[in-house]
Amino acid sequence: MYTMQKGFTLIELMIVVAIVGILSSVALPAYDSYINKARASEVVTAATTCRSTISEKVPFLTAMPTQGTWGCENADANGQYAGEIATSSGGVVRVALTGFDAAVLPADGNNFIYVSPSEDSFDQAIDALEFGDNVVSWICQAGSADVAAVMPGTCANIASDATIAFDYAN
Repeated sequence: MYTMQKGFTLIELMIVVAIVGILSSVALPAYDSYINKARASEVVTAATTCRSTISEKVPFLTAMPTQGTWGCENADANGQYAGEIATSSGGVVRVALTGFDAAVLPADGNNFIYVSPSEDSFDQAIDALEFGDNVVSWICQAGSADVAAVMPGTCANIASDATIAFDYAN
């Protein structure tokens, strides 16, 4: 009596292992990038309190606040990945990235995301806020190219430090 053997051959198993290996070599770097962007998203979200405060105060001010006196700053950690929150006299909010892998953060220490007020919705270059201005939108900027690489998609409109006007002493 003839019986059929059931199961996979060694070649078939090796092909499956090779396919899984190739897929994982592509998927793991993409997963790391996704995780870092999610972490940076927490940093951008940490700036929300200052964004709201500045947007509400600017139209009604009689004198522009100096750096660090908007009333929303916080020197402590503001989450697992968001560190110190500082403000400039022009309303720019600076949030430090903390808790990231050493390979993600820049070597020069400029590990900040800047959120700047804008008077239009076209992400134009920002002038300093003045009395009675209405903040229409906010523009995210990275402090360095390394930080720009992990900026979340909602915040990647200006991933350059070329136009950051932040007068806060490091």
